[in-house]
Amino acid sequence: MKFNSEKEMKELANYRALANDGYISLSLIEAKKKFLSKDSSFVYVIKLTDKASDLVLKQDADKATVKAVTYELASEKPVDFNRVNDNNAKVTVSLKKVNTPFAAFDKNQENNSNFITKTYRLKLSKDEGWKVNK
Repeated sequence: MKFNSEKEMKELANYRALANDGYISLSLIEAKKKFLSKDSSFVYVIKLTDKASDLVLKQDADKATVKAVTYELASEKPVDFNRVNDNNAKVTVSLKKVNTPFAAFDKNQENNSNFITKTYRLKLSKDEGWKVNK
């Protein structure tokens, strides 16, 4: 990746923070530093480390998709379980937003809350019990 503008330099700071935490490795390939100028240019090779493997959703030859946010069941709010009939039910849960180390790259950083409320449809399976119905 090439970093040369002031905005890209702020993004490079996010990459350096991930490298310091051990989630990625940064290798400087080329640096064109201009004395007292904002037009300096840096080219890095960025690689994911083993520590980031739990957060990788999809990986191609030249890019990877990683989790920026995970949602966990909020312990403060109860789960609302409504049985529709013998085989179907609706469950409403409150999920708490938990940022991963890659949260700085989240496209939707301007969310209006740190939790979401979701309703799921459940279906009763004789072998496996209640399962989320897609």
